[in-house]
Amino acid sequence: MRIIVGGGLAYHGYPKIFTVSGHMSFLHIMQGMGVPFPEFLSWFVGALEFFGGLALFTGLLVSWFGLLIAIEMTINIASALMHGGFPPPLNPNQPLPGYEQSLLYLSGAVALWIGGSGGFSITRMVVPRPTV
Repeated sequence: MRIIVGGGLAYHGYPKIFTVSGHMSFLHIMQGMGVPFPEFLSWFVGALEFFGGLALFTGLLVSWFGLLIAIEMTINIASALMHGGFPPPLNPNQPLPGYEQSLLYLSGAVALWIGGSGGFSITRMVVPRPTV
């Protein structure tokens, strides 16, 4: 699950912070939904999705990033619902996830937040497990 959720988030976060058209489209959508501080939050959310996705993928601090991404997806869905849905992106070739995809990421993030990184992860290699 870590690989699917983390890889998907990194894939969707990449254009939000590393391409001009992707970032401008994401900023446009956040402004259209009336999100406060859209300039700052567009960078923050893009970075959270990309770097948090990479952290989930590799198994680094999975519970923490799972919680942060679950909060982000909850706010994402609530903001879209309060404003009648997601506005269309500036570039139709770079659509953002809709409700269904956001709900899938939310459920995956909650599962990882609760379940942790699993046996094969960076966190398990670095942090020793307590012995009983």
